[in-house]
Amino acid sequence: KLLLLLMVVVMLVCAGCDKQGQNGGDALVKVHIQAHSLFAREGNNLIVKVPITLKEAILGTTVTIPLPSGAVAVKVPPYTDAEKVLRLKGKGVAGKGDCMVHFNIVLPAKNNKDLTNFAENWLDPTGNPRKF
Repeated sequence: KLLLLLMVVVMLVCAGCDKQGQNGGDALVKVHIQAHSLFAREGNNLIVKVPITLKEAILGTTVTIPLPSGAVAVKVPPYTDAEKVLRLKGKGVAGKGDCMVHFNIVLPAKNNKDLTNFAENWLDPTGNPRKF
C-alpha cells in the first residue's frame, strides 16, 4: 500500500500580526496531506485499485466505484486480467485529469475444492503465459 505524507508550507504575505495586533509580517501555514485509503494521485490523475473476483474477471461485471465527484458504474469486460487499466476521462483531480482503474483479482481466501478441481483438470489452449 502506497503511503505518502506531503507537507506544504504556504506563505501568506503580510498576514501575520505582532503582539499589538498590528501588521507584523508574513504568516507561514503548514498543511499536511495524508494518503487516501482508496486513491493515489499522479499529477491530476487519480489511481484506484478495484478488487474483483475470479468469476467477475472471466465473465465480466459492472462495479460501482466511489469517486470524489460521485459514484460511477464501470463495466468490467470479460477476460479482464490484472494488467488491465480502464481510463475514466475527466474523473481525476478537479475534473482536469483522469481516473485510472486497476483491477486486483482476488482468489477465495480458503481452499475451494471445486475451484482446485477445475484448475487441475482445465486444459489451457494458450499454453505457458511466461515467454521469457
